[in-house]
Amino acid sequence: MNFRGLKKVCLVLENCEEIVLTPDEVIRFRICGIKKEVIYASGSVIEHQSCEELFLELSPRADRHYDWYGETSEERAFQRLARPDLTNVELTYEDGTTLYVAMPWDNGENEWTNRLQTSFRTKAGTMQILISRSGNVSELLPEE
Repeated sequence: MNFRGLKKVCLVLENCEEIVLTPDEVIRFRICGIKKEVIYASGSVIEHQSCEELFLELSPRADRHYDWYGETSEERAFQRLARPDLTNVELTYEDGTTLYVAMPWDNGENEWTNRLQTSFRTKAGTMQILISRSGNVSELLPEE
């Protein structure tokens, strides 16, 4: 088992917005079924990683305005994350290495909506996000 310190978590959204979180803003997360593909084409190698499922719980401290293309966002993070369009998660470790993982995706009403994503605000003020083909947040956790 490899233990490394986490420096930041970057949530990448469909329109290329990024919400960058510090470890103290993340209560817990689980990324399951990570698979790696290596593709060679036109003289270049592309490495792509994707997962089968993501569960993420964010602290109420994470519900803040965030950097939005060099400006401060109008929306708070939880308002933005309530829309189902989280495409990738990038973990940056204290040693400088990164893990960039694509989320499972299934178009909902349009190509910008992922119907596999469920976002839920708890009574405690946290936000839980699940992206999965097999379940929803209420099935994973006991009721509060």
